[in-house]
Amino acid sequence: MRSRPAASSIDATGTPGWVMLGCCCVIALLVVAGPIGVSIAGVLGELANPEHEIALPSLTLIVQSLLQAGLIAGLAAGLALPTARVMVGGESRMILLVVAGMLMPSYLAYAGWGLVRSPGTAVGDWLALDAMRSIVFGKVLAIVGLGLWSWPLAAIVQALHLQRVDRSLFELSALDSRSWLQRLRIEFGFVRRGLGWSWVVVCVVMLGSAVPMHLAQMRTMTVWLWTVLERTPWEQRGGVWIAAWPSVLMGLTLGVMVCMGAWSSLFGEGRANRGAGRLQARRADGVLTAIIWLMAVGGPLLMFALSVREFSSLGRFWMLNTNAAEDSALVGLMVAFVCLVLIVGCWLGLSFSRASARVALMVVGLFMISGLVPGVMVGAWTHSFWWAIGRSVGLDQTVLPLVSAHVARFGMVACLAGVWLAMDESTSEKGLRLMDAGSARFRAWIRVRLLGAWPVVVGVGVAVWLLSFHEVESSIMVRPAGMDSFPHAMLGLLHYARDEDLSAAMVQMLAIGLMIAISASWLTFDFRYGFVKPKD
Repeated sequence: MRSRPAASSIDATGTPGWVMLGCCCVIALLVVAGPIGVSIAGVLGELANPEHEIALPSLTLIVQSLLQAGLIAGLAAGLALPTARVMVGGESRMILLVVAGMLMPSYLAYAGWGLVRSPGTAVGDWLALDAMRSIVFGKVLAIVGLGLWSWPLAAIVQALHLQRVDRSLFELSALDSRSWLQRLRIEFGFVRRGLGWSWVVVCVVMLGSAVPMHLAQMRTMTVWLWTVLERTPWEQRGGVWIAAWPSVLMGLTLGVMVCMGAWSSLFGEGRANRGAGRLQARRADGVLTAIIWLMAVGGPLLMFALSVREFSSLGRFWMLNTNAAEDSALVGLMVAFVCLVLIVGCWLGLSFSRASARVALMVVGLFMISGLVPGVMVGAWTHSFWWAIGRSVGLDQTVLPLVSAHVARFGMVACLAGVWLAMDESTSEKGLRLMDAGSARFRAWIRVRLLGAWPVVVGVGVAVWLLSFHEVESSIMVRPAGMDSFPHAMLGLLHYARDEDLSAAMVQMLAIGLMIAISASWLTFDFRYGFVKPKD
């Protein structure tokens, strides 16, 4: 008679765990799988209708978009090299500022430093002498601004790789190198893989960025798709998905690779361990990181503050946009709550059996796709889905499509947080937890893992709320008629070179947002987790 395993692939997770995973699957179905299915049906319908002409991007536009995204990614990856050492080295105060910078609006550096070219300034008068000079300046400013905004993302990717490198290798390179140039060449071999991955990740994310490129009047695939979507009836938008194939393909590829890497790290033989000891960051790394942060966040905030001429403008903006701020904050709270369910569900699924991990990674993969394709496309597929299933009862005119679009955009952050938390538990710790818990595995997981990491869960929830509050691209297609939106009010002001209300709004929004972002990063990168205190 065959003996039964001590913990089968089903009962290792338990009923509560499968219920949480089921909730995650329902969310993924409503905000990602369902809209993708409607979009695929639209694509098939457009292909079967010879009367509709499908607009396709030119090869020149695709190459141009890839070059621009590659430049931004290269800048971000280069800036992230010293920052990654700081993050792995455990400089907690610097980590808080770096991560907080990524939670600011993507147009922050572009809009802040763009004030130097305002009419009446020395730079503005010089640019006014030549129209082409002004256009080139705006494009360079957009590329540099996005590089400064995405620099923390590149630093996180590089730090994840760097923390797995044996610290003794860096010590040996310092002892054996005959010159600082030789030392840099040796250490570049240690960080080369992380540098490449950070370039790939930022490049894919930047392919979906639209607002700074739109403000700088740059031709990119995302801006072109935005224009095509606005002039295409919703029933003919299936053809736009055919036009967006480069972004969809890259998002799908990266999503599959992340899921495969997570599975290998969690269940593969010889699970990767973090490097032994703590990497000592050089003083120059901290200084360079501080300078980059000032360029990305501190400098633009100072520029906006110096451009405020009337104190009354600080209150006037809120008098005109209080309803918009309240509506956007409420939507952000709904999005954060849904993402909290995704964090816990994915983390739970990846912490038990292989069966539950497969389900959890399917959810992660779906949200990776929706998080990496252009935001305007997410808004378009969300609108088509809710119009198809909810127009008879008026659901398409409620706040649900807007919340759904934001969850599709930022659910990837929640899912990756769940993967990160699951990978934080070593194989031996996981085995001891399952062995000691007996039949009460779910309660043991809550007591040992969830209660010990609640700051991370709350911090990611706050970060998602802040990202939702600033979101513009996916909101454009799904905002209900008559509903105010704070990001849209800001987008209207950003079209002006210099505006008193814009400066007043940005000063207040950035000051409040920066405090919230620092709080979120402090909770997320608690001293027991992440790069601050690597495991031996």
